Amino acid sequence: MRRRAIIGLGGAALMARAARATLPDRAVLLAPGPGDARLAQLATRLAEALPPLLPTALHLSVSIAGGPDGVAAATRFAAGSGDASLLLLAGRAAAARLAGDSRARFDGSGWGGILVRPRRVVLAGRGAAPRPGTRLAIESAGSGEALGLLLAEGSEARLGVAPASVAQAFAEGAVDALFTTPEAASALGAAVWAALPQPGGALPIIGRDPALAEAARSAAASLTTEAALCAAALTPADQLAAWRWAAVRLAEREQGLLSGADAMAALAGLWAPEAAEAAWRNMLAGRLGAP
Repeated sequence: MRRRAIIGLGGAALMARAARATLPDRAVLLAPGPGDARLAQLATRLAEALPPLLPTALHLSVSIAGGPDGVAAATRFAAGSGDASLLLLAGRAAAARLAGDSRARFDGSGWGGILVRPRRVVLAGRGAAPRPGTRLAIESAGSGEALGLLLAEGSEARLGVAPASVAQAFAEGAVDALFTTPEAASALGAAVWAALPQPGGALPIIGRDPALAEAARSAAASLTTEAALCAAALTPADQLAAWRWAAVRLAEREQGLLSGADAMAALAGLWAPEAAEAAWRNMLAGRLGAP
């Protein structure tokens, strides 16, 4: 049933174009490191799962670059240094670019979205609602958690709280609010204040500057996108179609993946126009003192 629905929504044309694709014998997928980290492991699984679903035989190898925030990998991919034709983009890398991180020297708005692994994220805290002085856990000025400053009125940032230690910081009373999964919020006894939409979905920010609201949607997408598989901007259309069709077939078999139009919308949601980026950076400068 699901396969017929996909074909009915344009999948037939995608499948036909993919069947005509001329693919190389080998390709390289660039992914954030270190090699034993979650995203590197995901890249390895995709490198094994996707090639058998392509119309012709292809060997896909994984190359590791930089750390888990994905900034180094995305910057290297954008520069075209190396032979990678695919990138596993970390959502955190998009947040760094939005914030104006000097390391994030890339523009991914022209990359082709193939597959996205989303994650469910909520803003949770002590009590039924935020209060003035609520201490919000934020890893850095370049992380998407700064979105909480808009969602939780009157909150104050507590910088330097790494994702790996945020639950402990909340349990010990060092912070009052955090972005986490619904399950983790329940385990911590934290009340859910806001549930972020699926990547590419709308984020209601009422009564705010439109540019800042648009930036907030991109920040939310950076939090709810664990990783996005992308093709370089100049990838031939038939090759991109082949990868996208393989991704559709993989998403039919494995839960928790976005493919097709959903993946393309999710990737597009990570990027904000210049006016929105400027509004976000001005907000960070005013609230966090970020340069």
